[in-house]
Amino acid sequence: MVSNASTELCRSVASGDLDAAVVVEPQFALPKTCEWRPLMDEPLVVVVPRELAGQDPLELLRTAPFIQYDRSVLGGQLTDRYLHQQGITPRRRLEIRLRKEIL
Repeated sequence: MVSNASTELCRSVASGDLDAAVVVEPQFALPKTCEWRPLMDEPLVVVVPRELAGQDPLELLRTAPFIQYDRSVLGGQLTDRYLHQQGITPRRRLEIRLRKEIL
């Protein structure tokens, strides 16, 4: 099993190093030798402490400390794009960065 950014996993499938990869839908054209098949659709969600449950998620994104998912990978870019489209500049406390490693 290999853990890596979606773009790298797609490259590995295209080059034949991997047979398949489970990734966030690529925002770029796949090579003709590859095929995209959605497994599931998942909404973006806001995860908060129990005491904040039920509050407006957009307001929480504007005001509460925010842990950002790695913006160098597609999932983090999707989140960042959504925040920008909503006109939200979160109070980033930290950004989770993914490590490249073989599991």
